[in-house]
Amino acid sequence: MAVSFTPDVPGAPEIVVVPDLVRGPRVLVGGDRVSPRRARGRPFFPIPMADGSERPLTLHGQFMGLRARFEGREYPIESRLTLLELFMVVLPLALVTLEPPIGAMAAASGVMTNLLIIRRPAPLAVRVVLAGTVVAAAYLLVGLLAGRMLG
Repeated sequence: MAVSFTPDVPGAPEIVVVPDLVRGPRVLVGGDRVSPRRARGRPFFPIPMADGSERPLTLHGQFMGLRARFEGREYPIESRLTLLELFMVVLPLALVTLEPPIGAMAAASGVMTNLLIIRRPAPLAVRVVLAGTVVAAAYLLVGLLAGRMLG
């Protein structure tokens, strides 16, 4: 779901940010993709201005709720996670304590899967049930794999 905004800066173009958890967010200006650059180890997107200059756009909070910063102002791209949503996203991390190598892999994939589910535009009850199903399936999978390896 792309979000567009026009900063309150003279000569600033319309900026479109497309959040993507798998490939990383994309930034478009005038329909053209803006390639990220790095300055002092931090990524930024150079936004071309009407006068020919470039100004940096930075993206923050990809896990909790993506926000764009441009010329000292913040523009929300995604809503922030509520406490219940955050709990459902990180719940698979408990798998790390069961069987360290298998549990860690299942926990990482469970967190990413739950984050994708929680970010979907569905009713909260549906998202919570789906995220709980992912956690239960991951626990079962770890239990079965650990049982086969040990016994």
